[in-house]
Amino acid sequence: MKKAICLLISTVLLSAVSCLADSVPTGFSPLSAIKDVQAKAVLGGKLILLVVRGTSSDAAYMDAGFHAGMNAVGGGVEKIFSRPDEINSADTADFPQGLKKLLDKRSFSSGSVVIFVVFDPKMTKVFAEVDATDMVEDRKLSLEFKKKVQEAKKSIK
Repeated sequence: MKKAICLLISTVLLSAVSCLADSVPTGFSPLSAIKDVQAKAVLGGKLILLVVRGTSSDAAYMDAGFHAGMNAVGGGVEKIFSRPDEINSADTADFPQGLKKLLDKRSFSSGSVVIFVVFDPKMTKVFAEVDATDMVEDRKLSLEFKKKVQEAKKSIK
């Protein structure tokens, strides 16, 4: 509990301004650049991380989830960012097969949600998926997600 409170406080101080904006966070590509990101991932042998972040007014909790997810994923991945309304209404004709399958099965909520989805470089397979805001309070969930991502990184090398 103490760690969760410290994480909440630090994330609010570090990123309140950037996460409240509708712009794409630093280090991420917009959903519209998915083909370029996929090509880069295939060339570099890297996983692709899709982050879908809602627009709720509970920014501190969402920031904590975002940072918990990013810590679990670590580096060495190509990153794509989207808002729920953008990805739910996107024309999926040019999307990779794995993302199309994901969007056929679900839509993304626009509330207090930060979803992390980890794909293989060709985006044909989902290795891991988690609501990162849940990871803030559930250490076991956080460790399971991190383990899946680490195993996926090893499998593509």
